[in-house]
Amino acid sequence: MLKYSIFLFLALTHIFIWLFVIFAFLNKKTAYYNLYYVIPIIFVIHMLPFHFINSSKKYLYPSKWKEKSSDIEDGVLIGPIHKFIKNIFSNSFASPMSAQGMLILGSILSAYSLKTINFKL
Repeated sequence: MLKYSIFLFLALTHIFIWLFVIFAFLNKKTAYYNLYYVIPIIFVIHMLPFHFINSSKKYLYPSKWKEKSSDIEDGVLIGPIHKFIKNIFSNSFASPMSAQGMLILGSILSAYSLKTINFKL
């Protein structure tokens, strides 16, 4: 029970971090933190030779961690939406739903959110 609770916590934390990256642009303060802190930290973490959240999930359930992660994703509303969008881009060269794609999307949306509009033509 404790093992599954830790796994659930790791999986939900992983999902909510990515949700924050994508939807932080809705508030200027969260967009600022996303652009200047969260995305650079995630970028540096992804340069490591391992993914510490996935490694922890693999340690808890060595043979079934992907199945259990999928079950949790399907239980959260955003899971089926993410899979649907990922299937749309399954034949594309670089999917915007990959980790790098979501970092770029989060960066662009947060940057536009922080941009001030002072157009002089």
